[in-house]
Amino acid sequence: MFTPLSYASSSKSSSLTSFTAEMPKLENGSYMFRNCGYLNSFNVDTLENLKTGTYMFSQTLSLHEFSYDLPNLTNGTYMFHRYSKQSTNLTIKEGLNLDSLTNGQYMFYYCKSLETFMKQTPKLSSGSYMFYGCSNLKEIGFNADNLTSSNYMFYGCSSLTSIDIP
Repeated sequence: MFTPLSYASSSKSSSLTSFTAEMPKLENGSYMFRNCGYLNSFNVDTLENLKTGTYMFSQTLSLHEFSYDLPNLTNGTYMFHRYSKQSTNLTIKEGLNLDSLTNGQYMFYYCKSLETFMKQTPKLSSGSYMFYGCSNLKEIGFNADNLTSSNYMFYGCSSLTSIDIP
């Protein structure tokens, strides 16, 4: 497992603006970029082996786009917590693969710039607080076949007009 960068850039005073690396074996990205408020460029070859992303991009306020597949991510707790709250729109890759996600608790908590979330989440079991405070979220769609916990999942989603759970 590759984890030497966990916590490396999670200081509240981090002035990191750009990150470029090849990390094809990264499995645990917990806290990796937490509080990197100036990070506006993130370039890695792949995140396909990432299994744990707890707080990985929490409070990464300047990064406006996330365009990586996460087919092996099982724990996304707080992953995008308060992500890009200052931007007008957070763009998450169309067709983002979250096929293995089981724990999405607080994943987008207070992610105020998230406007749409239409993803396949066939294994999602824990979604409590997942979209809590996403005040600009307008439409959402995901699988709920295995969902067992959804406390406050949509609390504070004042712009939500459409929920599609097939």
